[in-house]
Amino acid sequence: MEKDKSGELRLTVRVPEGIELRTMDTIRKRMAARVLLRNILRYAAGAVAALAVVLTVWFGVLPHDSTKIVLIYAYHGEKKVEVAGSFNGWDERIAMKHDLKNDVWTAEITVEGKGVFEYQFIVDDVIYTAGQAEYKVKDEQGNEVGIMSL
Repeated sequence: MEKDKSGELRLTVRVPEGIELRTMDTIRKRMAARVLLRNILRYAAGAVAALAVVLTVWFGVLPHDSTKIVLIYAYHGEKKVEVAGSFNGWDERIAMKHDLKNDVWTAEITVEGKGVFEYQFIVDDVIYTAGQAEYKVKDEQGNEVGIMSL
């Protein structure tokens, strides 16, 4: 602190030479670091999103642990036979084809995963049966349900 001509105390700050340049360099470096960090985070977020898509496609869509099986139902003069089961959440009836040579109904289905699956044949939109399945049980309505283990 110094006194001026009138005798009042004044605060004098001496700025070292080149301080403005050092301050601007520091600001530039900090701004560059922030931009770099922002870009790293942006690209990292993109990479994580891409990885999530790849994992979803890999584990959610592509059949990795699938098994093709052929279901057979003996022909007894039916007009139409379909099959449904826990292998597709009972959501879809799969039409079976009449094999005239062997006189049976057949359907090739792809089952995802391993485990025990239930199925039923729907005959002429009325009868729900397990047909000649080796393993079968009765459901709550008394219908036969075939059991297969993969």
